[in-house]
Amino acid sequence: MSAQDRQAVTQLIETYVEGLYFADSLILTSVFHEDLLYVNASQGAFVAHKLEPYLAEIDQRTSPFERGEKRQFKIEKIEFANDRMAIVWVSIRMMGRNYQDLLTVIATDRGWRIISKVFTYAELEK
Repeated sequence: MSAQDRQAVTQLIETYVEGLYFADSLILTSVFHEDLLYVNASQGAFVAHKLEPYLAEIDQRTSPFERGEKRQFKIEKIEFANDRMAIVWVSIRMMGRNYQDLLTVIATDRGWRIISKVFTYAELEK
C-alpha cells in the first residue's frame, strides 16, 4: 500500500490509543466505524458489543491518565489486504493489564475507520 495509507492508518491507531488513554468516547467515535463490532476474547470473558454499548462502558471508566499511568503501546504490525482494508495488531499496557488488540480497519468516505476490535488481555504480575 501507499506510504500515505500506512501513515493514515498509523495516525488512526495513535488516535485510538489516545481515546483509550483518556477514556474519551468522543475521540473514539472519531476512529470507529458506526457499525463497529467489539469482541473481548479473553478466557472466560467473551463479550460482544456494538459501538454504543462500548462507548457507554468507556464513559464509566476511570482513565489510565486519571490513574497516573504512562501511555504504553506498540503497533506490532499493520498488514494491508488491499487498498481498502488492513489488519492492525496493537499491544497496550494499561489498567493493570497487557492488552492485545486485533483491529480491522477499512477505508471509508471519511477516511480509515476501525470496523472491528477483537482483543484479549493478561493481568500484569504485581
